[in-house]
Amino acid sequence: MRYLIYFRRRKGGCGIPYRTARAEFDALFEGLVRDIPEESWVRGWLLAEIDLPPEEMARRAELAGYIEAVLLTRDEPYRGEELKAAKRRRWFVGWVRRGELKRFQEELYVQDDEERLALSPHMRTMKVEVEGRIVEARGYRHHRGLSPLDAKFLLNLARLKGDELILDPFAGFGSIVLEARRRGIDVVASDIDPSLRIGLWEVSGGRALVCDARRLPFKSGAFDAIVTEPPYGREFREAVYESVRELVRVVKEGAPIVVLAIDEMRDGLVSEMEKLGFKLREDHLVRRHEGMKCRALRFQAD
Repeated sequence: MRYLIYFRRRKGGCGIPYRTARAEFDALFEGLVRDIPEESWVRGWLLAEIDLPPEEMARRAELAGYIEAVLLTRDEPYRGEELKAAKRRRWFVGWVRRGELKRFQEELYVQDDEERLALSPHMRTMKVEVEGRIVEARGYRHHRGLSPLDAKFLLNLARLKGDELILDPFAGFGSIVLEARRRGIDVVASDIDPSLRIGLWEVSGGRALVCDARRLPFKSGAFDAIVTEPPYGREFREAVYESVRELVRVVKEGAPIVVLAIDEMRDGLVSEMEKLGFKLREDHLVRRHEGMKCRALRFQAD
């Protein structure tokens, strides 16, 4: 089948690099793309032959953070007739001309913006304990809220099948945990901040605990993957680097560790991971709030 894929270009006022969106596409459709006859780096789309039926194509697209729409297409010779198409966001549905061909385009999947906004850090609330009171807090006020689009991207980089047990040891407001549970993935959440205890318990469905990532209370090799976003503040960086040994200890042999970190932490994390035999397999630019430059890093042992 031939599909026209439109990548998201913006989220929360930040640009999404085409290379980053394309990396997510490659992770989701690895080994299934037979041909890419056309693609545009400027406009943020590509046309590809993919060995998937429409219903499975739509299901996978829904897992993506950075795919805005998928159109099912077919080409026929153009013989000069009048063509009709309707504008939908950045694309057209109906018949459009492509040189000596005409192409029929129909929407197969369009990202749900209402759902995306409802789960965004400035809208979604979580219970937080403040001076002995339980309040409904929004993530952006605590600098702990991860975009649901970025959470999807990180999980896709891990290339999970869906039957794994994964850990988020810096769970914060639980965006990664929520997305993992939505996919039916068994996930455990932990964070050192005791004020998040009640909220994380609810977000994780009762699979959360307060603990220091440098001393994780789990057996060695307990998890099939780690997907996480450690804190960015300078005061936390040494503690994050010190936690790497524990992260490596609690994952199974060959398991991936996916980390979203501020750009200044990249080299330190790579160095600590390499000391323990974990190589950097992927490195992608992700822009957070106010254009903050971050890196999505995927590590895996040889």
